[in-house]
Amino acid sequence: MHSIKQFIDSLYSVQNMAKYRKQNLFQAFVFIILLNFIASIPTFFQTQDTINEIQRELIPQLRKVLPEFQIENGLLTTEQIEERIISTDKITIKLSPEQTEADTPMKTTLPELEILKDKVVLKIENQYFEAKYEDMALTFTKDNLISIMDVFEQNVYLIQGLYLFLFFISHLIMLIVQIFLVSFFGYIFVKQEKYIGSYQEIWSVSPCALVIPTVFFTIMNLLHLTVPFGTFVFWGSAIFIIYQIIKEFPRK
Repeated sequence: MHSIKQFIDSLYSVQNMAKYRKQNLFQAFVFIILLNFIASIPTFFQTQDTINEIQRELIPQLRKVLPEFQIENGLLTTEQIEERIISTDKITIKLSPEQTEADTPMKTTLPELEILKDKVVLKIENQYFEAKYEDMALTFTKDNLISIMDVFEQNVYLIQGLYLFLFFISHLIMLIVQIFLVSFFGYIFVKQEKYIGSYQEIWSVSPCALVIPTVFFTIMNLLHLTVPFGTFVFWGSAIFIIYQIIKEFPRK
């Protein structure tokens, strides 16, 4: 209940936010976990959508459409030389066994994976990332791919849970880094404006400064909306809020 009350207070009252400077580190950390959970909600939904897309559309299409192939000695060989395209709502996979250069420009706004004779190329928002079979020392066949798909389908919930756990931990680390950065600005404000407050007190209220920008961007992500100059909006609002919180600290 303490963390929920702190979250609600952090949505509207800098006076109440400043009162949390006296909370202990355990309470602060529980609040950080709650904030991290809220910020992770879009990824939870997106992951579920992606998993469903892979199971219902991508894997059945791959089983049906992909020809027999073999990747060995850095080259892809197959009897099917015509280009084949597999599309879902999330990704486009293109098999181009006779080409050594990826098509440009992209023919779709979706992420596109093109499988070429000597490499694979991932295209995301007109950025190209390639990996050569020779560099990967890869020997791979259609049977290997089917085995991977079978393992994926048999362990889909485990894979999904592991991915979400790793994402949650990595996002938690990033959030803690953000808190340290906000507390750094708060420490500067305390010293410059001659307020009374230890670094621990500043750190304890810094998560509160991240609530409004975090909630705002979480909603935007859920709605699949892009915020222009999002980084500046996020950090500008967080620094402004921590400054308003510091102004509620007692003066020397």
